[in-house]
Amino acid sequence: MKKIISLLFIIYLTGIITAIADNLKFKSGSFKIMQLTDIHWNSDSLLNQLSLNYIEYMIQKENPDLIVFTGDIVTDLSPQKAWEKLTKPIIKYGIQWVATLGNHDSELNYARDSVYQILRDIPLNLNNQENLANFSLPVYNTNNKIGSVLYFFDSNAYSTLDVPGKYDWIKTEQIDLYRENSNLYTEQNNFLPIPSFAFLHIPLNEYKNITQSDNFIGNFNEDISSSELNSGLFAAMVQQKDVIGVFCGHDHNNDFIGKLHNIALAYGRCSGLQGYGDLRYGARIIEIKPNIFDFKSWISIPNQELFTFNYIANLSEKKSITPLPAKELKYEELISGLQYKYFEGYFNSTDDLTKVSPISNGITPNFSLEIASNRDHYGVIYQGFIDLKNTSDYTFYLASDDGAKLFIDNQLIVNNDGSHSYRISDNSILLEKGFHEIEVRYFEDYMGQSLEVGISSKYIPKMLIHEQWLYHK
Repeated sequence: MKKIISLLFIIYLTGIITAIADNLKFKSGSFKIMQLTDIHWNSDSLLNQLSLNYIEYMIQKENPDLIVFTGDIVTDLSPQKAWEKLTKPIIKYGIQWVATLGNHDSELNYARDSVYQILRDIPLNLNNQENLANFSLPVYNTNNKIGSVLYFFDSNAYSTLDVPGKYDWIKTEQIDLYRENSNLYTEQNNFLPIPSFAFLHIPLNEYKNITQSDNFIGNFNEDISSSELNSGLFAAMVQQKDVIGVFCGHDHNNDFIGKLHNIALAYGRCSGLQGYGDLRYGARIIEIKPNIFDFKSWISIPNQELFTFNYIANLSEKKSITPLPAKELKYEELISGLQYKYFEGYFNSTDDLTKVSPISNGITPNFSLEIASNRDHYGVIYQGFIDLKNTSDYTFYLASDDGAKLFIDNQLIVNNDGSHSYRISDNSILLEKGFHEIEVRYFEDYMGQSLEVGISSKYIPKMLIHEQWLYHK
């Protein structure tokens, strides 16, 4: 019965009915994606054979598990014949592939849906049957659990009379579909976001933020040609906390990658000879790992790798030697939620709460202040256990107004104590997977009550601690 439910979930979530038998899978602990972009294939050009030779050479060099075309690939009056020729070396080596269209792919009086249908008729293509342009592909671990998710967006083409600027943008219904799928994947993963990656043609507006800092590597040789209006897709990804890499094409003289709000924004390398620009014969390689918020990426050209980018290199994890051991507890011994003690009075520190008697106590599903009957001058102590699925360095966060402290296994980890306005503090500790005691002390002095308790690791993006992970005896 579980297998049937799981199969139905996959079909409902992705619509990839034909791909179930050939699921994308991690091999030897990694999965390699080759991004090809802006080939501008035109059958009248004598350069096509050179492009084919290049693609076959790069396949032999990199041995990718999946090839992703990110738009402006075929600009030909006979797109079906062109796509069939272009994908010959891919089919020859038995590599699955997927494509999202650019603004030039449907210029020659050929509807975008018709182009997507052409792709579906070519062997080894994984574009979704039901939603050809906007969909997701899970990548499975060796235990047949989802280890990563790939999202594909059609960034549309040009603006119309009611759309300002030159280029169109990701629509609200596309973002809604992404949120829906993201939430379903997260729920199936014990309410943990799954490390995810997104592909589209036209860059998001936030790419401009990358270039205004020094936080990128690679070529930035032309302006960012995004839509004039911001679609809101990047904000949705920040909120969903799953996507850590976005990859586009469109601007042929750019191939940089940088990070903004823990999301890497990257260009592919122009992969053909027909388009404009000085950067040629390249592919972006993306190497990902299952269930880990990390990836490695580089620009691959013949006989060389350029601009190697390591996502996790910017994360500061403590290199502890011995993890704090987990408690020997079983799920049947525990009940969901936290125990709390509620206090009222004037407090200057969370330590004051340990010196007086509570006026009430009970159970709460999470670190909620809704249990307080006062607006000011009160305190709460929350106690219970947190269930951690991996041995790792964990960073805990306290955002509070006023004071708060967080303890793990009776050790003070985060100190955000004292009377103050909204402030964030954090600290890290290496913990063994399993149950650990967690205690949070909080007091509200005057005005602006707030308390948020967060967590992150290489397995968990920075997020609030989910109530599904909290238990008490």
